[in-house]
Amino acid sequence: MKSKLFHAGRDPDTTEIPDGVTRPQDDPVEVFHPYDLPNAPTVHVPGEVASISAAVLELGDHGRVVVAPGSYRENIKIRPGTYIIIQAEGPEHPELFAAEPKVPVVHIAPGAELHITGMSVNGTKSGLVAGSEATGEAAHAVTLLDTHVANAKYGIYGSVTKFNIERSIVERNVYGMVVAGSTYVANTVISGNMMNVVLSGGNIPSCAEAAYDASNGAQVSLKQVTIGYGKKGGLAICNVKSATLDSIYVIKNGYIGVQIRNTPMFKLTNSNVRETQYLNGEWGDGLVVVKSNGLVKQCQFSANKRANMIYYGKSGGTIDGNLIIYAVFAIDLEEMDGDCPGPDILGNNCMYGNTENRVTFGGQLCPIPIPPPPSL
Repeated sequence: MKSKLFHAGRDPDTTEIPDGVTRPQDDPVEVFHPYDLPNAPTVHVPGEVASISAAVLELGDHGRVVVAPGSYRENIKIRPGTYIIIQAEGPEHPELFAAEPKVPVVHIAPGAELHITGMSVNGTKSGLVAGSEATGEAAHAVTLLDTHVANAKYGIYGSVTKFNIERSIVERNVYGMVVAGSTYVANTVISGNMMNVVLSGGNIPSCAEAAYDASNGAQVSLKQVTIGYGKKGGLAICNVKSATLDSIYVIKNGYIGVQIRNTPMFKLTNSNVRETQYLNGEWGDGLVVVKSNGLVKQCQFSANKRANMIYYGKSGGTIDGNLIIYAVFAIDLEEMDGDCPGPDILGNNCMYGNTENRVTFGGQLCPIPIPPPPSL
């Protein structure tokens, strides 16, 4: 039973994780919170300067732009080496639109820092773009608080050394968030995008990288995040040092609900992954683990169209205390490159109402012991 994976341009069977990694370790994700600029120069738009772009130019290498309610058609450029805060004047979100549709509404140059609070970004081709894809250079830091990003081909896209988004909504884009670098997401809804979220540890914001790069050290953390209704996928995490996913709700995405790939250490806890749909009549898997090792604990996987959980190749870790119900396959283990997955599947997992209400195998039989299903 082969499952198509989130990737582009590279064969997933060429990827590897370090030998000997079989158990997740405690490796807390660094959370980036921007420092404030209490004594920095402040410019009010449109009270003092007519546009946000003009205010950013006037501030030079650092400062704050305070924006009154209204609609602004601009293409804002945050220059290299600058730190700029753009914030709403009050509780009403000012609306940003692209003056030139083929240019990002906001572009954060390599080495720059941007903090946005209380704004709405409405793109056509791109909402927010960070770093330079041509050179692989990343923006230094980007933080979005209470921000709404919608109606673009790429809502949030690019390479950022530290990316932080909290209390925000990303919706109705073709690609919601496609970000390379260490990423922290909390109390945020990412929904109704064609592809909701791709988070990568490489220099390129995609899952096309061939393998985890130990020298990169990128980390991912999601807490209290809803990811739903992505027709071509929910959440893909690839090639990062560690991923911590806690209290996430992943519902009615197509293709795959959550994929974790080439990640030596991950934790998925207290989460709900449900109702992943077929794409073109196939796939529909809740959790897909590819050459990764981690802990899956106290989660619910329910009514995913094909497999509630599926592990590929050299993957391991522990599956502990989960409710796994109402799919075709409860847990499926797949051979890849001659390697069979070897997670510890504890007896306190409840598998009920699946067509195959047990651990099953794709391809050939994997030489690992399988515990019996729990008594119900």
